[in-house]
Amino acid sequence: MRRILSLASMSLLISSLVVPSAFAKGHRGDHDGVADAAANHKDDRTADTITYWCANLNEVWDVEVPVVVGRGNFLGGDPTVSPYCGDPNALTDGRFPVAVPAGSRFRPAGVLVWWTNKTYPKGYAAALRAAGFGDTFHPHSNSPAEDFLSRIVNVRVEIYSAADDSLLAEFNFDPQKTFKRIQLGELLFGQTQLGPAVDPVLGINLSATEVDRLPTFGFNVLPNAPMQSGTYYFAEYWTFSDYHWDGLGVDPIGNLFPPGEWFMAQNLFRVP
Repeated sequence: MRRILSLASMSLLISSLVVPSAFAKGHRGDHDGVADAAANHKDDRTADTITYWCANLNEVWDVEVPVVVGRGNFLGGDPTVSPYCGDPNALTDGRFPVAVPAGSRFRPAGVLVWWTNKTYPKGYAAALRAAGFGDTFHPHSNSPAEDFLSRIVNVRVEIYSAADDSLLAEFNFDPQKTFKRIQLGELLFGQTQLGPAVDPVLGINLSATEVDRLPTFGFNVLPNAPMQSGTYYFAEYWTFSDYHWDGLGVDPIGNLFPPGEWFMAQNLFRVP
């Protein structure tokens, strides 16, 4: 199953959903928004972050701090499809960039996730060998989810000034202490639901309901915002000690994390 959502609007979620690993290394990408967006807000309220498909990200991740996401998560989607919680005024009513009180903690990358199959298909090792990737598959167990957690060793967050791209702070987090496991359907539903996953070669035949129940991981890393008012952005990186395959396909772009550090997400936020 390719890690690509069947929605044109998902192109707006730059650095918000998982970035295919082969495209991710060493590139911070563009700011997800406009540098002067903070100047247009009407007030400095902070509130739960609710996406256009009505996922309350504070509830999904069980955090009481601001959850930072890109503007596409507020503005995207089809308003005629229910449920819909999009906000056409997100750039002027204080929703984007998400406000974080000075010096307080926040949860970056609120829709950045990685999901896996529950088990490796019986022919998975043979399929990887046939595709030329046999030497990258040495699983920790028959659970891709357990493999993921056994291979990810660090989550790093950098904080930059949006005015001049200067690096202001760096935070490193232990993924074993900060991971949050959910089911995929808790985050992606309605018009973002992935639907069934079928791969006859691998013997994968998952219904939409079964896909909704796939193990899905995010990290409740909580860096501190700067003390000065202004517009900023974070960059989040994940580091792996070894190759990790998700058990859902043999595409190195969508189903693999090689060892090393990988750029994952970047979004604007503001300090009122």
